[in-house]
Amino acid sequence: MAASDSTLNASNFLERTEPAELPSVVAASGSDDFLRLKSLEHAMVLGGVDSETVRSFDGEETQWRDLHDELATRSLFDLDGRRVARLRNADSFVSRYRESLERWVERPSPGATLLLDVRTLPANTILAKQIKKVGWLIPTGEFKDSELADWIVRWGKNQHGLSLRRPQALVFE
Repeated sequence: MAASDSTLNASNFLERTEPAELPSVVAASGSDDFLRLKSLEHAMVLGGVDSETVRSFDGEETQWRDLHDELATRSLFDLDGRRVARLRNADSFVSRYRESLERWVERPSPGATLLLDVRTLPANTILAKQIKKVGWLIPTGEFKDSELADWIVRWGKNQHGLSLRRPQALVFE
């Protein structure tokens, strides 16, 4: 999967099955908490990352130095292992440390991936453009109402073996 895949959005990203090397940064953005979470989890699955090895940070409490240290420090026990840090609630963190994030995305630590869980990441910002260029930017708010029911039917079947019909999926509209 190319880092600059312009068709990348949650609906088609979550249906991909081919393994892919994780880029240095994956950002899931949008107001839907479920789709952001599932998009980041799916990125880890595609990249072959064990969720137990991911270090999580809360964007409202984390300082840049702590996140950067996690991404830049090699493990003593797994020299070839990829370091993955997930930043939840990243909106305030992105606001506070935008310039530091932009510098890191431009020159990331080798073998490290930053997973950003952010509600708002306007496409016209430098950070969003950089992420789209070198990583995966997954907007989660791109479902059209007509697509949502079809996606729910496919998701239910693929993830849980459910046999839903479209009218059943429309109950939540």
